Amino acid sequence: MRLLSLQHNQIKSITIHDAAGLPPRPPSGLHGDAFAAWQASDLLRPSLNGYESVVFLDLTGNELTSLAGIAGLFPKLKVLKVRSSEVRLSIRRVIWITRDPHTRPQVGMNQLSSAAGLEALTQLDVLDLHSNRLEGVDGIQGLVALRIANLGGNRIRKLPDLSALSGLTEINMRRNALTSLDGLLPAVSVERLFLSHNRLATVESLAPIRQAPFARQQQ
Repeated sequence: MRLLSLQHNQIKSITIHDAAGLPPRPPSGLHGDAFAAWQASDLLRPSLNGYESVVFLDLTGNELTSLAGIAGLFPKLKVLKVRSSEVRLSIRRVIWITRDPHTRPQVGMNQLSSAAGLEALTQLDVLDLHSNRLEGVDGIQGLVALRIANLGGNRIRKLPDLSALSGLTEINMRRNALTSLDGLLPAVSVERLFLSHNRLATVESLAPIRQAPFARQQQ
């Protein structure tokens, strides 16, 4: 199995539970890189290696608040989508729903506040974390194969250092809280950059775009 779509379920965690129904606990004293390595270790993998062939995973519309454990379950991912649902209802439909609250659709809202847990997904090609609650994306620096990053609709104030992502060609940062583009400059391979609806207030804040020689399309 290479593609696994789990859209619009009620998944709250990707952490594997033991026979007693409890999530595994990390050894005491683990922090930073050591904790990330433990998350991606065999200790967090299921007894059956049925997920190792999955390269495309869609978790849109669930109830996730963390990506901890994902690298252990799906070590060869190339495409990861963890978006919140975007529901558009007509006025008539809204009125009908409010009359009978018991028939309201259950809308999954992933609410990721951190990108931690992605560090070991070194084969990831496309990352879609649109419409979460991210204030930063420090977990993506190690995704050396990343080509497309959709981080729109979050609360990100600053871009991380992208110098290691030499293959990154597209970044969607629409509807965030960026006040500068510091961190963009090393990503000279970027061809498509989407920055609408941020907090960029000065011409000086756009300097990294002018200095990135291979940038071709910005919005």
